[in-house]
Amino acid sequence: MTPPMTDRTLPRPWGLCDGCGEAAGLPLPGRADYHLCAVCAAHDALRKAAQDDLEALASPAVGAWAAQWGAAGLSGEELREITEQLSGAWMAEDYGKAYRLAHLRRLRRAHRAPAFEVAGPDRVAFHAEALPMLAAYRPADPERGILWPYFLDTHGEARTIHPGPDTLTLIQPDGGRVLIFTGSGGQTAWGSPAYTVPGFRVPAHLWPHVEAVLSRKGGPQEGGEA
Repeated sequence: MTPPMTDRTLPRPWGLCDGCGEAAGLPLPGRADYHLCAVCAAHDALRKAAQDDLEALASPAVGAWAAQWGAAGLSGEELREITEQLSGAWMAEDYGKAYRLAHLRRLRRAHRAPAFEVAGPDRVAFHAEALPMLAAYRPADPERGILWPYFLDTHGEARTIHPGPDTLTLIQPDGGRVLIFTGSGGQTAWGSPAYTVPGFRVPAHLWPHVEAVLSRKGGPQEGGEA
């Protein structure tokens, strides 16, 4: 009669799981003396993935924080003290563990994955002929409190064009432009407070002034109507 197999007689490459101590497992790659069963191996891989993910997410934020406040004048020792205060590293071991566990629970509740719906593509339609037509340019006049150049449309309404937005410019056969504001910093922002209209029609002779304002170079300072 064949004697029963024990944890000491498991055939190679099997060995008693060093994680749970209850099941047979295979050695980890590069560690012939350390065995994990299927359940423990999966959990070990999950923990490693979570650790790598935390490092990848936290390192840029913590690094940027340290660079910012170090440049502001805080020493490395002061930054270390702040991290210890935040993590509760200054507490006794048992209290520190309880503090971090409770803090992680609060953070999990506060920052759980949000529910969302897949947004459809933007569909914005307008008639170019309905856009205001710029008719005149007015330079800045600091003595009168006008600190930035502006334009007048064909109805005499003042139109200020702010620098820096994302734009789409359609060149017309006569050299004029249809200027469309598409957003700011790559983000669509129709109807933003900075622009109450999606764009302007710009005659060819006014385009250099509009382009100068958009590029933050400032409009030409010569007086008079362009």
